[in-house]
Amino acid sequence: MNANQQYEKAYLGEEVKQLRKTYSDVCRVALETWDSQLLAERKKRQPRRRKNFDPLPTEWLATLRQSLFERHKIPERQEEIIVKGEEAEQLMEKLASDVRFVGDDNQWWVVYSCSTSTYGSQTQPHFYAKSACKPLEAQLHSLGLTAEIHYQQHYKYGGDYQLWANCPPWMADAAKRQLTWDTVSKAVGRTANVCALYPGLPVSALEDHYNRT
Repeated sequence: MNANQQYEKAYLGEEVKQLRKTYSDVCRVALETWDSQLLAERKKRQPRRRKNFDPLPTEWLATLRQSLFERHKIPERQEEIIVKGEEAEQLMEKLASDVRFVGDDNQWWVVYSCSTSTYGSQTQPHFYAKSACKPLEAQLHSLGLTAEIHYQQHYKYGGDYQLWANCPPWMADAAKRQLTWDTVSKAVGRTANVCALYPGLPVSALEDHYNRT
């Protein structure tokens, strides 16, 4: 099998699917904790306000982020799933640079999606949900593929921003693994807080982002 066939097989394999579900469950709980902790701290500091709270200190946010990383770990009972899934992930990481990126003129796929509810704690959830799609969009363009961001409304004030491309999801995943910080920084633009888009980034990344854009 060539690199494309091996990558597609690993991406669609049951091991990676189970690993994604495991990580997704942990991330969901961590994000819920993050939002509730932010709201509690804002009300503690400004008990008379219901909205338009002042920004929390970056040091406090960094401490909370670190505590969540330590608290929300993958359950030990799922260790076998993690081992097999990570082996497949390592294979895809190795193969990504050898994948041939060829677009299909007759078919489009949704290769990435971000809901406005993901950034419900931000004052501009639509802006951030759309910005989350831009780095991969830029990367696909740089590889000669076609990609566009479309909005699908699901309820009165929110919905999903979907990245459509003329390549299957597994190929877009390979492209995503080749993303550089420079591409990400330029794609989201100066007005976006990259630390809000990528909660795992250190606060110092924000200054570097503004210096680049």
